[in-house]
Amino acid sequence: MKTKKRKILRLMRTKQLSFGEAAEKAGSSIGEAGLWAVRDKDFGHAVKVLMLVRQIDFILKWDDAVRSGRPLDALEENCVHLARQLAAQLEQQGLLE
Repeated sequence: MKTKKRKILRLMRTKQLSFGEAAEKAGSSIGEAGLWAVRDKDFGHAVKVLMLVRQIDFILKWDDAVRSGRPLDALEENCVHLARQLAAQLEQQGLLE
């Protein structure tokens, strides 16, 4: 079990996979990995940190797109809108300043 947890974290960090994708690729079900995240506080905290990093990367990517000054298509505009909503939620939770 310990090696599966490590593999999940490594896949999330190095391959930029979501928690569910990493769990499945590590040979576990999403439910089983979720249970580990609840029962093992250190594993759960590590998962949360990696998920937060992924969200911040998403925000920064679309912030860069806006700052580039190039026209954005409708899909990109939607991603920018979602990134702004996500940033507002993280700021409200005190995770961004």
